Amino acid sequence: MSEHPAIRDEELHSFIDNALDEQRRAEIAAIVSEDAILAYLRRRFDHVSAERLLSGQGLVNLHEAISALDEEDAEPLTPEQISERAKAGDPVCKRVLDRFFGMLGTVSGNLALTMGAQGGIVIAGGIVPRYLKEIAASDFEKRFLGKGRLKSYLDPIPVWVVTHPLPAFIGLAGLLGEMVDEKEHAFS
Repeated sequence: MSEHPAIRDEELHSFIDNALDEQRRAEIAAIVSEDAILAYLRRRFDHVSAERLLSGQGLVNLHEAISALDEEDAEPLTPEQISERAKAGDPVCKRVLDRFFGMLGTVSGNLALTMGAQGGIVIAGGIVPRYLKEIAASDFEKRFLGKGRLKSYLDPIPVWVVTHPLPAFIGLAGLLGEMVDEKEHAFS
């Protein structure tokens, strides 16, 4: 990422943090086949954000909406139960996970455009790393790239999934290493 000379480093980080926070709370953009899902959820919530759908609780919200639209009583399930049942072949839970990954592709593509993230998008969290085959087989990539004439801008942008169970500790170890190096150079 380039730095504008008039913006101090901490101001740049504050700007990026605020932009990412706003993107997370932004209204979810849907494809036509998801309009009914969003309409259902808007009756329950005033605002249906990306955060409300692309989280563990989002799986629960999607499961409730899809079940209701199918005119089925939604058995109350945890995010883990939805994910595991999808993997086992439950058709409703599989549709929930497919919608989740498709919507994640849309939001990730929007974020890449909003932030100019040519260096890549990194996905972390508890859901995606456990379902790498499923996300690869989903509409994630199609929806990530589905930005009309901006597809050629998005096409070379890599998307990575953090699979380490404790990624924060990797970052802390790197930071500690930098601090030790700085101290060693200070005494040289």
